[in-house]
Amino acid sequence: MDQKRKLYHVLAEYLQTQPWLSIKDDYFIAVEMPETKEMYYVTMNEIEEEPFTIEFNIMKGALGLEYIRKDLDKKSKTFDPIERGHFISIFFEKDHEGWREDYSLHFEGQSYEVYERFGEPILYNKIKGGTSFPLEESIVSDLVQVFEGLKAIPIKNLKRTKKFNENTSFETLFKKDGSWQREKRKVRVDYETVKYSDLEVYPLIKNNEQFNEVWFILSYYEHTLVDEDPSQGFKPSFFEAGIHLLAPEGHPINFNGFSGPSEELKTAKETIIETIKTFEMRPKHMIISIKSLYEGLRDFLKALGIQGIYEPEDQTIEAFIEAYLLDEDFLDDYLDEEEFSNILMLHFLEAKGITPEALDNFSEEKVESLLKELETIVESLMASCDKELLTNPDLEDLTEEEMTDFLVDYVIAGIDNQVKP
Repeated sequence: MDQKRKLYHVLAEYLQTQPWLSIKDDYFIAVEMPETKEMYYVTMNEIEEEPFTIEFNIMKGALGLEYIRKDLDKKSKTFDPIERGHFISIFFEKDHEGWREDYSLHFEGQSYEVYERFGEPILYNKIKGGTSFPLEESIVSDLVQVFEGLKAIPIKNLKRTKKFNENTSFETLFKKDGSWQREKRKVRVDYETVKYSDLEVYPLIKNNEQFNEVWFILSYYEHTLVDEDPSQGFKPSFFEAGIHLLAPEGHPINFNGFSGPSEELKTAKETIIETIKTFEMRPKHMIISIKSLYEGLRDFLKALGIQGIYEPEDQTIEAFIEAYLLDEDFLDDYLDEEEFSNILMLHFLEAKGITPEALDNFSEEKVESLLKELETIVESLMASCDKELLTNPDLEDLTEEEMTDFLVDYVIAGIDNQVKP
């Protein structure tokens, strides 16, 4: 039996245990692979729609833990789940024929009652800094082990993970003497660190005086995909990304682009070296808002005599993002942002049963509450719309005008479905 067919069967058997009764959003379970000791982290979301359905999100290794950290930090303005997200999603579609064959788990002549209820499984593999890509057979094999473990040891009375740090513990499933067992373990994140040598560091210290100054470093993913090379065949597409280096006032002083997460640390290191040489000075401190980037650069900065500081919600960095980056949202490629906002607001008010003129009589608190509700709904809809655009083959060849119409219709329909008067 091939691995996809095995996954199809074991997933159905696990669903028959009704896991949604005990596992909720932000309840994480870790599963250790018996041979490689690679870690997978599983959570399950209930989709509160009719008909009721569920979705599994599965994060792998250090990149997966980084995504969990960002996901639990939803209040941060630098949260960008589509670009930086690194996860496998398993959800269910009754219209599985709308998906590429290598995304869909469907076998003619075979089915389970639970699939008749939810639909056939779809495997969505989101790569950090890029789009989705079909799963390798080795990962499908790991997923078989994940659901074998979950099926073998039903887990109840889980506690919600509210914040992620080095003291966070997950219920962990592992195999010992051929049988699945369970224990609570602290997470262990093995961050990649940038490589450097004394020959690189010594000249930078000798030739560049250090001043009591702070620089800020930011890794940011745009909403624009890098142009693909058709000759390379079907490969994951990466979003445009770059390392921004900021002065104490938050003004940009250097920038270098990169493609794909494997280039992130190397580009950050090169940007720091380049900036030191250009300004002929070294700062005393460097503030970094992303944990993996901070851990990856910490030893290199220390060798330069620079204190790295991890600050996930640094106001200077967030102000820079708002002033220089957010106005380049991917919506601008298809639709004027102000026009789009006006359309959404009018439909939102209509769904609420509120006329635009009535807003003048509302308190400031009431207006802010309405705006916040609309913002939350639109953020959710834009994430799912982006996912649809990236994975639905029927939408690959849309013209710019057709893309605009799809985008507007998708979000407006979502508002009409979600908003309650």
